Amino acid sequence: MSTPESTGTPSSDPDEIEADIARHRAELARTVDELSDRLDVKKQAKHQVDQARSAVQDAATSAAEQVKTAATSVEDRAKEFQARAQRATPGELASMLAPAAGAVAGVVLAGVLIGRRRR
Repeated sequence: MSTPESTGTPSSDPDEIEADIARHRAELARTVDELSDRLDVKKQAKHQVDQARSAVQDAATSAAEQVKTAATSVEDRAKEFQARAQRATPGELASMLAPAAGAVAGVVLAGVLIGRRRR
């Protein structure tokens, strides 16, 4: 059995007509809301700012983790150096200082560069 809606003929029942109008109004309201969201310049700009802020925070967190890892590595190497230095002769001690000083200078330089980047 076919309904008036499926055959394309309009219904003459007032209740069906009112229900059809209400359905169309709801569809139009959703469409208008969706379009207004898409065209809201402030909302779109805020969304882009939020995305950029998140990306910067992620990069800063990653850089901080890298510095922390490097600092831990230097600390471990310093402990090893200290243990070796306590057992070393004066000549051996001088040859051990050069790489340790380079490692410390590298960590300090990395910290300074990251600090400047954040400004």
